[in-house]
Amino acid sequence: MVLTIVVCISTILVFDVSCLPNGAHPNACVDMVPGHIPNQATGPAPFQIRAMPMNNGQVMVHVNATSDVDFKGFMIMAKDESSQERGHGYFIATPDSKKIARHMNCEGFPKSCNDPAACQGTANALTHSSNEFKKSVTAVWTPPTQMSGHDIIFVATVVVKFDTWYEGLASNSVLV
Repeated sequence: MVLTIVVCISTILVFDVSCLPNGAHPNACVDMVPGHIPNQATGPAPFQIRAMPMNNGQVMVHVNATSDVDFKGFMIMAKDESSQERGHGYFIATPDSKKIARHMNCEGFPKSCNDPAACQGTANALTHSSNEFKKSVTAVWTPPTQMSGHDIIFVATVVVKFDTWYEGLASNSVLV
């Protein structure tokens, strides 16, 4: 009986690990937490997320290691500072990040929206596309037209390994 339980649990854990190398699970859209075993991360995050406005109204978003700690996974979303809602706009990985990043569809985000056409949950998050170690990832974010005049921050969760991740990383604020 004990052996059967151990085999079943091991099978579940192996299945769960095999799903993660291709990006965050859609359930992560809710709270941006990986859903792995308990988190072992301690201290301040050895990563930063920066937002750099571009002349065309888009925003360059960059996550990088601030020490010698590389990361395997990540999830990034845009957050309106006034409403505190995540999931606005859409992401496209830059050419140098296309092999390690992909857009993610968080359907139903943002939760409230004045323009349903701008809130379709398409490419409104960015996640990893491989579990190779990374030092940085860069994407371009495009805001929906109704976001003009809003302050936006970018929030991220960065996974170092299966049981170690940093959540709640926030960028500088940008006015779109």
